[in-house]
Amino acid sequence: MPRHLLIAAFLVVGLGLGECSAELVINQYDPARNDRFFTGPNPNFIGDGFDFTGVGKTGTDPVNNENTRWATLISPHFALSVRHANAAGLVTFFPSNNPNGTPVTATVAATYNIPNSDGSPSELQLIQFGTAVDSSIHPVSIFDNNESALLGRGIFVYGQANRVGTNNIDRFLFQTQVAGEANTYSLEYDYNPTPGRPNEARLNNNDSGGPSFVVTSNQLALVGLHSYVDADPIGPDNPVQFSGDVFVSHYLPALQSQIALVNSRFGFNDQLSVVPEPASIGLLVVGGAGMLGFLRRKRRRPAA
Repeated sequence: MPRHLLIAAFLVVGLGLGECSAELVINQYDPARNDRFFTGPNPNFIGDGFDFTGVGKTGTDPVNNENTRWATLISPHFALSVRHANAAGLVTFFPSNNPNGTPVTATVAATYNIPNSDGSPSELQLIQFGTAVDSSIHPVSIFDNNESALLGRGIFVYGQANRVGTNNIDRFLFQTQVAGEANTYSLEYDYNPTPGRPNEARLNNNDSGGPSFVVTSNQLALVGLHSYVDADPIGPDNPVQFSGDVFVSHYLPALQSQIALVNSRFGFNDQLSVVPEPASIGLLVVGGAGMLGFLRRKRRRPAA
């Protein structure tokens, strides 16, 4: 499909505006393979062996996924989400992949909008908790690398109903993606629901703030937070749909600066875990830096 240089803002609908629950869309969805909290026979979770305890839910009913968004723990006192998800109140974490385990809650004390390099606001939001989150919940590392090392890279996409799918990063761009939201450096991944791509994921309502991870050095590393999705349905003129995340790695300096300020004010000693790409793996990345700043001339809507 041809792609066009982004030269104007498009109609986008974010993922956080609807109140009805929906599930992350996954090609050839199988609960035994894609549900973190699957309890039936023959579990075969694609994320088995990885630590998802740092993925939390905000809102009124996190167990049943009603009226909830997402927050991802990055240090004992801090989590990340997207600004339009409006994190407030409690964030609920689960210390294992057992849905019958006792959840851990943390109270949002403050939120901070993380700026772009020119000082303008982005959609990335830093959440501060009043007290450190219980040690049974493990902060996630953040991937420290630029877009040229990530184009074509496979990702885990975590979304509503605690489903986990996969995709590949297709492009990066800096633009207002949703009407009324801030210019933000974003990554996008197409949804190609073909027979040969089981687990391929697309964002849906109430996925805003959910994480996308790469695997590096046998651990998860955060690269994106869900923000928006293609507003055009699949059809003859639109054979694939895309989803969009805030590109967290791009904002590492601004995040570290804001955390240092809060540490100084409250006497915290929080430090981010930043994971660089091993050189031997970096050679396997699919090339395509020329895709930066290019995308289809399409409409977008917010992820929930």
